[in-house]
Amino acid sequence: QQFKNLSFENIKFGPKIAIVIKTKFMEYKKLITAIFIVCTMPVFSQSLDLSLIPYREGNLWGYTDAQKNIIFKPIYNETNWFAEGFAAVKKGSLYGYINKAGRLVIPYKFYVAKPFRVGNFDNTETHKAGGQVQANMETVLFAGGSTKPGGMEHCIDTKGRVMTKCPAVNERPADGENLKKSATEKVYTNVIANGKVFDNIVDDYVLAGSEDNYYIAIKNNLVGVFNNKFEIVVPFEYKSLLKLITANGIYLQVDKYGLNGVLNGNGLGFIPVDNQALNYYKVTSGKEFFVISKNGRTMLKDLQLNDLINGDLSAISYDNENGFVVTGNGGLKGYYFTTTGKFIATNYSAVSTVKGGDYILLNDATRKLGYINSNGVSYFKD
Repeated sequence: QQFKNLSFENIKFGPKIAIVIKTKFMEYKKLITAIFIVCTMPVFSQSLDLSLIPYREGNLWGYTDAQKNIIFKPIYNETNWFAEGFAAVKKGSLYGYINKAGRLVIPYKFYVAKPFRVGNFDNTETHKAGGQVQANMETVLFAGGSTKPGGMEHCIDTKGRVMTKCPAVNERPADGENLKKSATEKVYTNVIANGKVFDNIVDDYVLAGSEDNYYIAIKNNLVGVFNNKFEIVVPFEYKSLLKLITANGIYLQVDKYGLNGVLNGNGLGFIPVDNQALNYYKVTSGKEFFVISKNGRTMLKDLQLNDLINGDLSAISYDNENGFVVTGNGGLKGYYFTTTGKFIATNYSAVSTVKGGDYILLNDATRKLGYINSNGVSYFKD
């Protein structure tokens, strides 16, 4: 914006110097505009083709099917997942693209090669007569690529040619993400019971098989629960209280000044309030879990509080797919697939999830990469 507002007419330079500066200014302005276009392209959940799996044998990569039958022999320095019928593969220090027949369709000339995606050009026109708008959306495939080391990425087409402009992308909500809905917030009035005032009521719930209403309220900056008979169900002694709606009914996750636990909706104990950290997760498969940390040990439990992973673990984090990245006390990482219950032991320096939740990419102590699926099948051979 500052560049846009500059005026060369008001700057006093010699004629030759002014021409040089103005020329360079326009070059930089074009460069900045190009960078802005590439850097602000929408990021969205790429849909990958999981029918061909990148497979490593020693230091070379190829592709197999899910049953580990080799489809394309390991001849590449790197292979990536197919998307929209193309996959970026690396020979030496450069990337090119192959199709699903294994044929090189874009030469090895890129230092950066991103997956192909669907975009569109909006050629909407307004007719002068009547002012009618006619939509003309041109759908195209494109990817991001750079032909210079550390250079700026450009949008390229399926021939590997740089496009004059980048297509727009229709963003989609991530899997499991609810669309925003308009909702009427409940309004509670202050309630007076036995001469005591609850400062604010923030939520309510009903338990299955009970006619009572339960109210989550704040009193003197502490949270508790009372029922419609004005009986205190959960004492007002918690720093925070979160209602959990689970398959087993209502639970209350509480924090008592740094100690965490879970109560039943009727106030009875479920998970003792003596944990350093506690988080509840309902994953995309619909299954429910608790991650609990106590005395330097982190545990993964199901809704019935069964231990799902054995071992000394320092951290467990949900990957927003269908699993948990697990870190051992030595810093090495593993993975728990919630879809199959398969635990990949903490033997790896890094673990990342492939979109879709069926595969993870592992990095071992020798910095070699490899994929493992949710049944524990490994797609690499040293």
